[in-house]
Amino acid sequence: MNPFVNVHHHGPSVGLISIQNFDYWEDLELPKGFFSAGIHPWFPPTEEQWAAIQKAWDDPRCLALGECGLDRLRGPNMSEQQKELLKQLESCELPVLIHAVKVDAELWEVFQAFPSKKWVIHGAMGKWERWKKFVSEGVCFSFGMALLSDASTQETFRNIPMEQLFLETDAADLNLLESIYRQAAAIKQKEMDVVKQEIWSNFATTFEKYGT
Repeated sequence: MNPFVNVHHHGPSVGLISIQNFDYWEDLELPKGFFSAGIHPWFPPTEEQWAAIQKAWDDPRCLALGECGLDRLRGPNMSEQQKELLKQLESCELPVLIHAVKVDAELWEVFQAFPSKKWVIHGAMGKWERWKKFVSEGVCFSFGMALLSDASTQETFRNIPMEQLFLETDAADLNLLESIYRQAAAIKQKEMDVVKQEIWSNFATTFEKYGT
């Protein structure tokens, strides 16, 4: 039986295949299991924190760069966020977990500048028109709590090919992951075990460091 995969969350998990975010702004101790590490757009790092992030990328348990990205509603000004994001993308070859809030045009420019990277937009939500050109370029998407209640997010999820999808809890209760999977299965009109198998396959393919 395939496990539930939680591609992005904060705080430790038990009994899941998951990627915990390295919340360097709270504690420089690395997570115990698989994790991601990157500069969150809300929290510009100190020199010590930036050094810890860079060191974390070499840890065999670090599967991704992130969450990193751009946020027009919170954090430093956009030019500073863009500078920090580019610095990371040029320094790290891992797949990227992207945080994106109202920055679709800026994000599109970044994708075009780094076409060979593996991209996962985490916490995806909103209308299909917003994301369809990203989908056509092979970008992956991870959906969380918005999938349970937001109609436009559900329609977007329905339109994205299964091989470009992940599921996550982000900052929500980890126990909600199964509910998110059940909703995903209902939207795609698939059996739960089929969805678990397909997302597990996506995980193993995208986060290649997991199998090493």
